Amino acid sequence: DGYQPSLEKLQEVVSKSTKAVLIITPDNPTSRILNRDFLKGLGELAEDYGFWIISDEAYKHIIYQGEHQWVYKEAGVPDQTLVINSFSKDPGMPGFRIGYIYGPREVISQVRKLKQFVTLTPSSIAQYAALYYLTSGVKEEYLKYSLEIYRRRRDAFYRAFKKAVPEAKTIFPQASFYLFVDLQHYLANLNMDDIAFAEELLKEQRVSLIPGSPFGRQGIWHVRITFVTEPEERLEEAAERIAEFFKRRGVL
Repeated sequence: DGYQPSLEKLQEVVSKSTKAVLIITPDNPTSRILNRDFLKGLGELAEDYGFWIISDEAYKHIIYQGEHQWVYKEAGVPDQTLVINSFSKDPGMPGFRIGYIYGPREVISQVRKLKQFVTLTPSSIAQYAALYYLTSGVKEEYLKYSLEIYRRRRDAFYRAFKKAVPEAKTIFPQASFYLFVDLQHYLANLNMDDIAFAEELLKEQRVSLIPGSPFGRQGIWHVRITFVTEPEERLEEAAERIAEFFKRRGVL
């Protein structure tokens, strides 16, 4: 199902007591994009049960196939929708710790009050950098440049990983930075969970990745691998090192 959530299952767990449903699109860690039908159905549920939709859209411009579905528009309930965004992803400014939120005016005014008591304000440098990114025309140029690099790295790593670790299960990333991989075939035979695997792989093969179980029950046996931060040859080497880890233990 490409990690698309089920409206039927969601309807089974929401009620009049539900305050909000938090979604992420494009997603971390799976890299999937929520489709229009799900968002429309989510909006109908929000209207029926009175809950808020809180949408994290930090990866909205990191798209390789398809297009981002704007939750504020597609869900059809703008008076019950809050959208969270970040400058950490598409402009690549994570160290500046700056982002923004939009939604109904009366809610944002209360969010502003809360924000003032939590972190006061981002630095002036971060604010000017974000303003320049949005208003100077550099945004479109930078996205075109960076997405082409990310796409090449995604393609190279996906091919190398599928060849090196053929029984691993994953989807071809539509968006964001990650390959989310099901390694149950190998880890179950080793009686090893994803957290222990990540620790041992780092010690033995010097490959760093994130175990999947901290993302929730469906992440058990999974790992998240970032493909945007290294050149193609390094990513291919990482795939070979992961394969070598399993070969040394006789499961590949």
